[in-house]
Amino acid sequence: GTFSVAFTIKKAQLDKVTLVENTFEYTGDEIVSDGSNFDSTKMNVSGDIKATNVGNYSITVSLKDKANYEWKDDSTTTDLVLNWSITPATPDYTVPTGLTGVKGKTLNDVTLPGRFTWNDASTVLTAGTNKYKAKYTPEDTTNYKTITDIDIKVKVLDKFNVTTSVDGGNGTITPSKPDVVEGTKVEITFTPDTGYMIDKVLVNTVETTVTGNKIVLTINEEKKVIVSYKKIPF
Repeated sequence: GTFSVAFTIKKAQLDKVTLVENTFEYTGDEIVSDGSNFDSTKMNVSGDIKATNVGNYSITVSLKDKANYEWKDDSTTTDLVLNWSITPATPDYTVPTGLTGVKGKTLNDVTLPGRFTWNDASTVLTAGTNKYKAKYTPEDTTNYKTITDIDIKVKVLDKFNVTTSVDGGNGTITPSKPDVVEGTKVEITFTPDTGYMIDKVLVNTVETTVTGNKIVLTINEEKKVIVSYKKIPF
């Protein structure tokens, strides 16, 4: 006699393919996304296997023989979509130094080099060495990060008044000069009337020697210059 036996051949199970790494930083070179458990004899792969620029990419892995193979984890034959990305790199930049400004002006008057810009160019400058926030924008904004809130030092020069006067008349003096920028040299000229000569010149109450009826002051504080004249003795 004959007999028959019913049997089932189950699908062979394969480990799902996973990416070894799914996030890369931009380098300028081509990046190849590698997968683990990939078997080229049993699987097909398509999509973004390699890329260079910043972006989001995906790879599709499918079983060649879905009738006889399935994925181990869930016993399905659904195509696998593996997502990976390239993220922006941090650009190389050098923080500017040696910047100066003047009290009362704004950051807009302080020129930044290259690709730097002030966060708020309307900020009014105050005297002293201060830090102000700036931004660096790379030429390639797709593949490099824009760096924000960079502290940049600015030496802000103060302003001082130079006040001049004649004590007792009989001559004139260079008029007062308001808002003189720190470090500026100011020439003061004394002009006695006919028959008169300089008697005494006081700068901030200190008697000062005068040569050729002129003095030159380097302004680093408020200056008060007072001259007195006397008759030329005969």
